[in-house]
Amino acid sequence: MKSKSLNSSMIDDQEAQDAQIYANTYDDMGYVNPNPMFITQRYKGYTQENQETWTTLYDRQMDYLEKYASDVYLKGASASNLVREYIP
Repeated sequence: MKSKSLNSSMIDDQEAQDAQIYANTYDDMGYVNPNPMFITQRYKGYTQENQETWTTLYDRQMDYLEKYASDVYLKGASASNLVREYIP
């Protein structure tokens, strides 16, 4: 049986399934547009504790990554709008 995430109602809908199908074939079909792999973020489903946990995780990781990650990775994180203010 397929395991569901704790927040499955937030991420296991038709939009997410379509995005996953697209992502699974992204390299095979020569797609150049990554946008169909993104799904709508449902922020109402996150608690204040979830947001605080994300902020703590982000701060710890970025402290480490700023020292050890490549510029390409850091630019990618920035380009994908990875920020501490909200869960991506």
